Amino acid sequence: MLMLEVLILEDEVYTLRYLQAIVSEHPMVKSVFETSDGKDAVRLAWEQKPNVALLDIELSPEDDYTGLEVAGIIAEISPATRFVFVTGYTQYALNSFTVHPYDYILKPITKDKVFDTLNGLAREYKQQSQSRPKRIVVQSGRQEIVFLVPSEIFFFERQGKTTLVHTRNGVYELARSLSSLTESLPGEFLRTHKSYIVNINRIRKVRNMGNRSWEIIFPGYDKPALLSRYKYEKYKELFASSI
Repeated sequence: MLMLEVLILEDEVYTLRYLQAIVSEHPMVKSVFETSDGKDAVRLAWEQKPNVALLDIELSPEDDYTGLEVAGIIAEISPATRFVFVTGYTQYALNSFTVHPYDYILKPITKDKVFDTLNGLAREYKQQSQSRPKRIVVQSGRQEIVFLVPSEIFFFERQGKTTLVHTRNGVYELARSLSSLTESLPGEFLRTHKSYIVNINRIRKVRNMGNRSWEIIFPGYDKPALLSRYKYEKYKELFASSI
């Protein structure tokens, strides 16, 4: 049975505790990660890949981010996470839809509203898990087809009209574009460059090559993937401990 993992970002301590208590009561919630800091929310999303992120939009003036900015970063590092924005300010509703939220909860918060939202999300994830393929089918030579599980894959690389799948057991060809893969891969895969999608759980380190150029190194594998300057700027806090 699918159980939800929920991240909560709320700068008001009382509201944070209230939300944490409500969400923890829901029978379909397995775990809750709560924080009052935007940067910490990004870190938790990177580490935990939550199914759901309940984000306050208007954070403390001392915070480096707004809730919307946090959502934009999480959407890149954990594409499968669904967003629910929690705020006391109706003027943010329109802007919040730039990251396609599942729902929008206006304070004061009620248990019924939170439960209704979580019920809908649980149904949605159940449907997705039933329809999502558990393996990726690739070609090995002309006469053989290989079924890969995501954990075997280091990264995808686009060369011309061909997508190469780099794994611990070799390199395979896949007749799909990186754009179509991005929409269907699990949350641990991150688009780091126009020609690369990387399994972030397999990264050993990120190396500065000079001239604002970066490459991603994998354990026991000779070929690196590339990290664009734009993506590095976007993810540098997440990669900082690896550089």
